[in-house]
Amino acid sequence: MTKDVLIHISGLHQSPSENTVDADEAIEVIMPGTYYYRNNNHYILYEEVEENGAVIKNQIKIYADKHLEIRKSGMLTACMVFEKGRRHSGAYQTPFGQIQMVMDTRAIELNVEEHCIGVGIDYCMEVNREPLAECRIEIKIISKK
Repeated sequence: MTKDVLIHISGLHQSPSENTVDADEAIEVIMPGTYYYRNNNHYILYEEVEENGAVIKNQIKIYADKHLEIRKSGMLTACMVFEKGRRHSGAYQTPFGQIQMVMDTRAIELNVEEHCIGVGIDYCMEVNREPLAECRIEIKIISKK
């Protein structure tokens, strides 16, 4: 894998009380980033620029034991941990206040190749001890060269 990468992130959220996916909740972004490998873990760094110009720095860390952590810092701060069969709680800090979340990870698929890393995560997101959404996120990291 090269240092310069493209990161493709797509995700869907489905209300637990409905059988349909809300198209407004679907996301898909492609952005440049930086990749490095240290201590048996994969690190991917990238920035998001909000409509108001604020920058959110992101770090994805894929651990050797196949669990994943996403950290956000800037206007929004969060640490989301995804580990199959485990529930992890965390705070999502926004300019309007803090939200307590729980990520209940159902499945993680990880495929590491020479010039590409693919990750798929199925999880339930809870807010204030209530199920908010059934979620699927897919991340693909591809060497630029």
